[in-house]
Amino acid sequence: MSSWLSDELRGVLQKDLALSVENISPDDRLIEDLGMDSVAFAIALVAIEDHTGPQVTGQLLMECRTIGEVDALVRVALAGGPGTSADA
Repeated sequence: MSSWLSDELRGVLQKDLALSVENISPDDRLIEDLGMDSVAFAIALVAIEDHTGPQVTGQLLMECRTIGEVDALVRVALAGGPGTSADA
């Protein structure tokens, strides 16, 4: 189940990347398991920014290897933590 996912990331995965979140786990790898490519990363970056308000840096998103790491990044962005900018 996907109850561990933040609502913002759940929305990005479902609406913007057309992924089913029902069977996604925090350990799922973005490229190997979910099939994300550079286009999907670009779409995800813009969508995450749209959903969270603060800007997430592309570098931090590209460093994420699992969906759990992306979820943690989104939570940091929502809290206004490092790697984000409210001046977007």
